[in-house]
Amino acid sequence: MLQSMADTVVTSVARRLSCRAHEAEEALRRFSRDLRGNVRARGGDTIYGLGTFKPGAEGLVFEPDDMLLAAAWASLDTLDPLAVAAPSKEPVKAGGPATAEGTTQAMTSELEAEPAPESGGEDISAAQALESA
Repeated sequence: MLQSMADTVVTSVARRLSCRAHEAEEALRRFSRDLRGNVRARGGDTIYGLGTFKPGAEGLVFEPDDMLLAAAWASLDTLDPLAVAAPSKEPVKAGGPATAEGTTQAMTSELEAEPAPESGGEDISAAQALESA
């Protein structure tokens, strides 16, 4: 899985730079080496619009830039709320694979059996929920 993810990144970079995969891979290795060197030498390195890399106990620590966070959350703002059933208090029974139909029936039964908690009656977006937290 990790190798296929790396292959995808290399392929994407090669396409964006209009170069061969081995050239893109070398460019990514150089970028990683330079980034780690800058973090060691200066105690951190910031890439505008992406974020800041700092030294941490287990390697690099990444703190995303506000622009990156805004872009990531903006894609979620258009999603509609989704009702999710509370976890069942009964243990999961072993012995066979779960089916989508059985899971849907169990969730529907749980939703019908338990009254919804009072919420104030107002739907809010994910961004609004984060702002109020």
